[in-house]
Amino acid sequence: SETGWNSSTYNCAVGNNPSANNATGFSARPAGNYSGYDGSYDPFGYNAYFWSATQDDSDFAYYRYLYYYNAYVYRYSNYKFIGSSVRCVRN
Repeated sequence: SETGWNSSTYNCAVGNNPSANNATGFSARPAGNYSGYDGSYDPFGYNAYFWSATQDDSDFAYYRYLYYYNAYVYRYSNYKFIGSSVRCVRN
């Protein structure tokens, strides 16, 4: 998304030049996530977490996330009770 990201001075970071974001039409919002462990939430503006449809095992699933200060897309797995965003794609 072109809005909502905290600012960053790192090259190619989503927070560096928000007007250049969304070239692919994905429009990720930095909504953070719900930890599930202690009931806390990440603050809005820093990162965007999205669940993957791929499970790691019966208790874990993969997710991707973007962080405001760099240009990487990370892939990790975590407990399924963690609250992350879901992107629905029409077939």
